[in-house]
Amino acid sequence: MSTTLELMGLGMPPALAGRLGNTPATIAGIGTTQTGAALINVPVVIATAADSSHVAFVLSNTLSTGRPVWVFNTSGQTISIFPPSGGTINGGSANAAQTIVTNKSAVFMLLNGEGVAAEQWGAVVSA
Repeated sequence: MSTTLELMGLGMPPALAGRLGNTPATIAGIGTTQTGAALINVPVVIATAADSSHVAFVLSNTLSTGRPVWVFNTSGQTISIFPPSGGTINGGSANAAQTIVTNKSAVFMLLNGEGVAAEQWGAVVSA
């Protein structure tokens, strides 16, 4: 997975490099519920959780349809990834979280259009 800067270094225009490349961001969990959770608004996330009361993350409703969002849980806690308010993951209940255990990852993808009410997300969690 190439970073945006690596692609720009090869001569790719910045706008295209930003769309195709990835720059991992480290995001710390906030709370345990969807409300007030840490916002995931980039395509590659290294998720951290200081303790069991800081494990919640929520996918941004501004992420692009069809672009994968990689979340790597590097903490010692099981983390919870929530869809935007009203949304679902893998056809589950509205606002229900997908969990990722320690040292595992998940790939999320918006299935039905950014910014729409009740967004539908797909997820594959590593074994």
